Amino acid sequence: MIGATIFGEAARITAYQIVARRWVGGMILPRPVLEQVVSAVVMFAAVSIVISNVFAIKSWAHLAAIVGGGASVYFTMLFAISQHFRHTVLVTVDNTFGVNLTQ
Repeated sequence: MIGATIFGEAARITAYQIVARRWVGGMILPRPVLEQVVSAVVMFAAVSIVISNVFAIKSWAHLAAIVGGGASVYFTMLFAISQHFRHTVLVTVDNTFGVNLTQ
């Protein structure tokens, strides 16, 4: 599932870049994609440091901790740097729970 998502997104971005290169004459990297890449790199670095210095994955509990920690780092980083993502999260929380966090 994750591999298919990554492959699909990579194919979409590649197709977008091919079209952009033909129409505009160069690469166009949308800001949300750049923010996602930055967040993913930070998440990868954090997970790599934990795996190599704190503990190796020896059980399902370790794996769950690593995946959860990586997801938390990615979410926090994206929330911190992406105005679009932050707005989406806040509107979703407001619409779902009736809690307005934008005041």
